[in-house]
Amino acid sequence: MTDVVIHDAREYLFAIFEVTVVNDAVDLETRRFLGTGFFVTPKGDAITAAHVLPAPNELGPGRRVVATVVVDGKETIAWINHFAASHHFDVALIKVNLTKTKFFDTSDIEINPGTDVNVVGFPSHQVIGRGLEMRVLKGHATAVMPRLELNFPIPAGVSGSPVMVYTTVVGFATGRVRSEEIDEQSEEIATDGAVRSLAPTGKRRLFTAHAISSRC
Repeated sequence: MTDVVIHDAREYLFAIFEVTVVNDAVDLETRRFLGTGFFVTPKGDAITAAHVLPAPNELGPGRRVVATVVVDGKETIAWINHFAASHHFDVALIKVNLTKTKFFDTSDIEINPGTDVNVVGFPSHQVIGRGLEMRVLKGHATAVMPRLELNFPIPAGVSGSPVMVYTTVVGFATGRVRSEEIDEQSEEIATDGAVRSLAPTGKRRLFTAHAISSRC
């Protein structure tokens, strides 16, 4: 990813929150961080991981899901009006209430083990609005079966983040589990694509991502 894209990345991706709304006004003190999404068209269409979004019947009275988006250098709150989700692929296509958005190109090119990738997203432990929340993580794919296995530990909160080769999105982040869970579980998780890496504690962590594919 080039320096220009790194500098502008907050206009291409966004943090997703659940908030309380009173008379169409958002109470930011009530926000609960859910994950990351990114734009794939110039008209507010975006992708995130399906498990990031609560079902409509899970939202309490007066609660809505919104996106915190940077537009022309200014942070704004935009409604997420609707979404369609596939829980099999853990992907959700969402519509953000903006008429003009910057967006990433996507590709379903084949990713081979050893391919260098970047993940750009918002870790949940950071405070939105201080300019420190976005993180860029670099590594490589270790396997593809059917999810991408990535070789680096990653902070919580980046589910739904774009996985990139140079400046093109080739997948999106879906989850992380402990390596012990892989050892104890059957073939179902092993073939679901968990990756081994070294977390700061020295314990192994597994990070997974779905590749962009015509199947989903």
